[in-house]
Amino acid sequence: MTFRAPSAVVAVVFLATPAAAQVSLDTQVSARRVEVNQPFRVQLKAFSDGQSNPANPRLTVPDGMHAQGPSIGTQTEVSITQGRMVQRVGITATWTLTATKPGTFRIGPPSIDVDGKREKGSLVVVQVVPEGQGGRRPGGIPGRIPFDPFDFFDPFGRAPFPRLPFDEPPSEPETPTYPPEYAVDRVLDPVAFLVARAKPQKVVLGQAVNFALYAYGARGVFEPGATTEPSREGFIAYTVDQDQIRAHPVPVEGSTLIAARISQLVLFPIRTGTLRIGPARFGFQGRSYAKSGSPGGLLRESQPIDIVVVEPPLAGRPVGYRLGDVGRYTLTASVTPTQIQQGEAVSVVAKLEGVGNVPPKLNLPQQTGVEWMDPGTIEKIEAENGAVRGSRTFTYVVRIDREGTIDLGEVTLPYYDADKQRYDVARAALGTITVRANPNGAPAPVASALPKDRLENVVLPPKRLRELTPPPPPLSDRRGFWLLLLAGPLGVLTVGQALRVARRLRERWGAEQKTPLHRSREELDAARKSAGSGLVSETAAAIERSVHFALEAATGIRARGVLRSELPRSLAARGVSAELAERVVGVLEAAELARFVQATERGEASELFARGEEVVNALLKGKRG
Repeated sequence: MTFRAPSAVVAVVFLATPAAAQVSLDTQVSARRVEVNQPFRVQLKAFSDGQSNPANPRLTVPDGMHAQGPSIGTQTEVSITQGRMVQRVGITATWTLTATKPGTFRIGPPSIDVDGKREKGSLVVVQVVPEGQGGRRPGGIPGRIPFDPFDFFDPFGRAPFPRLPFDEPPSEPETPTYPPEYAVDRVLDPVAFLVARAKPQKVVLGQAVNFALYAYGARGVFEPGATTEPSREGFIAYTVDQDQIRAHPVPVEGSTLIAARISQLVLFPIRTGTLRIGPARFGFQGRSYAKSGSPGGLLRESQPIDIVVVEPPLAGRPVGYRLGDVGRYTLTASVTPTQIQQGEAVSVVAKLEGVGNVPPKLNLPQQTGVEWMDPGTIEKIEAENGAVRGSRTFTYVVRIDREGTIDLGEVTLPYYDADKQRYDVARAALGTITVRANPNGAPAPVASALPKDRLENVVLPPKRLRELTPPPPPLSDRRGFWLLLLAGPLGVLTVGQALRVARRLRERWGAEQKTPLHRSREELDAARKSAGSGLVSETAAAIERSVHFALEAATGIRARGVLRSELPRSLAARGVSAELAERVVGVLEAAELARFVQATERGEASELFARGEEVVNALLKGKRG
């Protein structure tokens, strides 16, 4: 509903597309049942998109009824579409009526001139009863009539007519005409200011944060000028499309401000810690805010907001849960065909949908003879009404190499529901597949038996003849006896020395293994293998560890304990060039983002490895290991 205000307070309305020219009339009456001589009101609201203002309101009343007025109040509505201002004008005509006799009266309809034509409102029917039968409050205590148009349009509480007695109990206090999120406690600047809001401000890794930016002007209507979004390092951001950006008059400390929500984002943190949403800028344009031709308008800046991000609890965490999978999801799947021959493949289509940053990977069942290929993915994700919702559809090709009735199991996604503060698992059973033997396949080899020995148990070997052997010589006559006797002490000395040498070598080798230099190169080798297999997430994790160890080996800085924004300054203090420091930060940010965002091309793993290898080699240049 578009807000309408009197000429003293004009609301700004930004519409996506201009409305067609039209005349809108609205007729209202303060009471349908009154007593004789009890005042009541009839009001006509008229709005026109034409070139001339509505004028000359008239109301026809029947015999036995008197009318006073009308009292006329003007209204203006301003729309800005694609930089062009469109203005609608209107009036509110109010008549005060009293009846001199009981009966049922047909009043009007009220009418008004618009662009040379006479436009009519609605007919009003009022029942008038004798005095004392209408339930009027005793003593005629003055109060608020049920329908008082000027209370809505006058934010300062001034009514053009005295209060009239009414025939119904007093109504509840009227609610504000602006959304509660627009309310502010005080005026931060006498001309214009911005207010940024984010909630919640403590979340688990992967939980949505709603960010909104509000502009407040104290000098009436304003138009948007130069605008910059806030910095949001450590977040994945979705912009909430706003078909209509409405402005509202907001009373604050005795004055009325024009307020509008000019930006709305949904942010998903991709790392733990205290993450900052930086200031945003907005330019207020208009004759009351900035001089004509002023670039960008009157610039104002919002306050930064810190968001605390923690891991979800360990208690109850299901097997296979990946950090960042937060939201609320459902999973469905279908398998075609359900009957194949051995060695053929089936198609598995799994659809994951829900609210949150929809995860890019599912947990697949694994078993012997069933091979899952990399999936094709179709995603549909959108942000609206302060939430991100959508779906990802995964299409797998599954090859089955054994016959029989094969139960494919189920695909799953363990996730954390931040609203319910508990873990859950989205599941989809795949059912069974009938796999027939392939008639064209090679038969399995059968082991052949050895030929039977025909002479077995027929020709027997002769029994062993007993020979007379001389008695063995004494041990002291043998040379080996003395060698063994001397080898004991020598062996103890030799083995002891060998153990000491081996221990020293093992300690030295272990010390070398634990150096940051060796670990950096070891992680770089692991990243090379992962990149060769196209594993983006594993490549990103290994590159990140390799860069951290290389930084420690080259500068002595343990980068995990340094804020990303402070890392270039710390590296510069250790003699690292600004260009290399910028490349280091760029590789760490690319690796961190790749761990949470599904890559669509196999080459992204190789590209990430090449960037990481170049940075690590530059840091370790001149180091031996």
